[in-house]
Formats: sequence, C-alpha cells, structure tokens
Amino acid sequence: MKSFNEFLAQYHGAESLDLPKFSNVFAEGVQKADFLIFGGRCICEVKQLEEIDFPKSVNKLIGKPAEDFKRDAYRAINGVLSKANGQIEETKKVLSLAKAVGIVVLDHRIPSESSVLSAIDASDRKMRGGLAAVHAVLCLDVLNVFNDQAGNPMHLCQCVHRGTPESQEAAKICDRLFQDYLNFIGHPRKNISITNPQHKWIFDTERRFIRYEAGFESDSQKND
Repeated sequence: MKSFNEFLAQYHGAESLDLPKFSNVFAEGVQKADFLIFGGRCICEVKQLEEIDFPKSVNKLIGKPAEDFKRDAYRAINGVLSKANGQIEETKKVLSLAKAVGIVVLDHRIPSESSVLSAIDASDRKMRGGLAAVHAVLCLDVLNVFNDQAGNPMHLCQCVHRGTPESQEAAKICDRLFQDYLNFIGHPRKNISITNPQHKWIFDTERRFIRYEAGFESDSQKND
C-alpha cells in the first residue's frame, strides 16, 4: 500500500522541501518539515509510526494508574509529535510563512500490536497542552483493518484539531488531502462518527503479551 509520503511526493498541491531550490535556504542543523501544501498555505510533516514496541512499553506499566499509564504508553508518539512541532516552527520562521497552518500526518504502520486509535488518543492528549505550531494531526492507518457494524472491513482515519480558526482551516486541508490520498490508492470513502473508542493490550498471568484488541462505536454520516 502506497504511503502518505509517496502520495505527497507526486501530489500537484505539494512541494517537497528537499528540492534543490531549498538547499541553500535552510542553514545546516535546522530541522525543516517535509512539504509545503497549496502554495505555502500549509506546512506539513509526515511521520510513519513503524518501530514502536507497544507491548514492551505497556508491560512495564502494568498496575500504574490510568492517567500515568496513558502518558507513559504514548511517550514515543509524544516524542514524534514534539519533533514535528519543532520542524514546522523552524520552517515557518525560515520561509517567513507566519500565516501558514501546521499539519502533522501520523501514518500508522504497526501491524497487529497497535492501531491508529493509539495515534488518535495520543494526539488528542498532546494537543491539549502543547504543539503550538501544529494546528491539526491527521491520523491514518491503511494497514490494520476494522469492521463496521455490518461486518464490512475498513481502514480508519481521523483528524485531531482544536476549535480555533487556524485549526479549522487545517482540518479542511486534511480532509482534502485525505480524499485525494484515497483516490491515489484507489480506496472508497465512508464517513463515520467514531464514539467510545477502546483498545487494550492483553497479557497472561506471567506478563507475556497475548494480543491487542481495539474497537469503537460508530454512526454513518453522509458522504460529501
């Protein structure tokens, strides 16, 4: 399955900041974002979540209070988001794009042992008290499959954002990018409202990892 990075690399509305034209713009050591979107209206950083060992992390947290558990279980994702925030912030300064909105795409690619629900939950928690340069986080997973209430398989995507005008603008851009990405990979779209998401890592009595379970309730919405 083509990644979101591969999609943006050929997307008509995206410009890679790795192009030669930017080689002398960013000083050595400056951490820049990945793409400019729609002529600089948006600065986008894509992060693929691939090498996070959730069972190992969760095993160390068994018995901790729920709030401490989530904070520590999502430590790796929080680090990814914090780094992306810095990259977007530096890019805005260097390119003098003060009005550009910042978007992070979390492309979840961890099979079986986690799901995009982890990315959604972590992003929501992190945005409440940080990530000043990030106006929206697009969390997607085209690897793991959920079933809707009728038993039909589907992949999940959700945009996490605040209620500010900048975040609303970023959310609209995320929606357009996601639709164009689906067209790129040839997937249909079904709009749903995710409620009561739940996920857990199950261990045996000797704290050996058995399996990961995740689910949610949903209501279908009208497709635009």
